[in-house]
Amino acid sequence: MERRYGLLLILLLLLTGCTFEYNVEITKNTVKEDNIIFLPGVSQDSIERSVNNLVNKYTGPTNSLGLYQSSVINRNNTFGMSYQKNYTISEYNDYSLSFSQCYDLYKMIKDNNKIIIATSKEFKCFDKYEELDSVTINLTTDLEVESSTADSVHKNKYTWNINRQNYRDSEINIVLNIDNDFSEKINPSINPAVLVAGVFLLLIIIILVLRVIAKKKNKV
Repeated sequence: MERRYGLLLILLLLLTGCTFEYNVEITKNTVKEDNIIFLPGVSQDSIERSVNNLVNKYTGPTNSLGLYQSSVINRNNTFGMSYQKNYTISEYNDYSLSFSQCYDLYKMIKDNNKIIIATSKEFKCFDKYEELDSVTINLTTDLEVESSTADSVHKNKYTWNINRQNYRDSEINIVLNIDNDFSEKINPSINPAVLVAGVFLLLIIIILVLRVIAKKKNKV
């Protein structure tokens, strides 16, 4: 039986001391997946070869994993490799194994005006791989987020930080509203009538202040 590996799982197996991020960007119809692995102490010239050797150790050549677009990146003078792949919503649910590798239950559902990602509670990869220390999952979206279990939120990026202390209670759960986007939520449209009323009130206040000042001058 053919075994399929998600790139997330493969990178989780790499050397202790590396930094791993799994980044997912979701729009109404597409999902962009970005797997980033940093290896401290590895030069820019050798980073691609080093990561390829580590992946090959567990599964075979990196090009056997599918059509990932790879690039060398530099963060704070530490070099790493980024592996990106784009999916439709249905393709991501069927072919990306990133969440399902580490959770007993996983689903991504597009239903009417909702996109829902949900997993079971326990992040299983810590039990499977003793090399693994921590994982950061970042989900970015231009859609309105109705609810989530994220550990932190910065603008439209939702982050889960999973480690050996909290992995038994680290479910991924997020509900997106397709009909509303992030910009509408952060910068809601202003009712013209409210705007006019506000300007009118401001003018009245300015006129009253000027009259008070004029009266004081006349008394003097």
